[in-house]
Amino acid sequence: MAVMPSNVFARHHYKQLRTSSGVTVDLINTDGSIFYLQGFSTTQPVTLQPNADWGYIGKVRIRATEAAGQIGSSDLQTDFRCELRDAGQNNNRIIVTRDNSIDFNFGVGKAWKLQPGGPVKASNLRVKCDPALRKIELDRRDDIRVALSNSAQEFERQLDFSDSEGRQEQRQSVGGTFTHVELFVGPGVENQALRCKALNGGQVVLLNRGVNLNKQTFGDGGNGRWTVAGGPTEIDEATEMETISTRSPIQYYSGSGQVNRPIAQNDQCTSWPFPSFAHTDCLPNKLLDKMPRTARTSTEQIKL
Repeated sequence: MAVMPSNVFARHHYKQLRTSSGVTVDLINTDGSIFYLQGFSTTQPVTLQPNADWGYIGKVRIRATEAAGQIGSSDLQTDFRCELRDAGQNNNRIIVTRDNSIDFNFGVGKAWKLQPGGPVKASNLRVKCDPALRKIELDRRDDIRVALSNSAQEFERQLDFSDSEGRQEQRQSVGGTFTHVELFVGPGVENQALRCKALNGGQVVLLNRGVNLNKQTFGDGGNGRWTVAGGPTEIDEATEMETISTRSPIQYYSGSGQVNRPIAQNDQCTSWPFPSFAHTDCLPNKLLDKMPRTARTSTEQIKL
């Protein structure tokens, strides 16, 4: 869906400017300034983009205007939801929290905080309000599930990795021919960067999604299922991998020592077999090229 031009007003202008959009989303930046994003509908999905000069947005909330009260129903207060996406992170969905609630979307009422990475640059933020969105069920908050499906046979297999809590590697047998795989990581799972592998006879099954082509691992991000690159393929095992969080500092070797930095778009992640490198490092291409290729066990470019 294309991002529509937004109707936006600073707080001191709002009292003079009214629209019939029905729903307004307030965006609160780190300075405490409030901006109003208007043009959402109670009857159809609408995606809007904030102005680039609004700074970093740390909180959001939904307000129903008089038009929404006339168009919508009494269920608007409890059921109507909006979600946030980060265009700077491959359009991944953003987790929000309010009191004891944690979710991928937010409802009417008090403000919600952006988590876990905190405020997001306004120019990267996409706000979508959709009457089809629903809050996460409590018993699915901490879910880690893999769905494997075959479009032609209308067949789906579900694997539950929730017991691992995203902190340890697990393997589960599958068996069958599949065309798509999809990972769901609940908003309560700390490691939202968790990834999995699909295997066929011990060999990695390559996968495509959007600009991510021939990838050895697949993640969630709220961006839908992955397509098996080679068409219908036997998958006999799915493996959950403990993956470094995209928001956490990681180590890379710069040639003069190890340095902490956050993982970034287009980094290369490399597995090292040595005892001193018994982990996966992620670093820019120009630094990866300086490292001994014979030492690497695997390398994959990151599209967050």
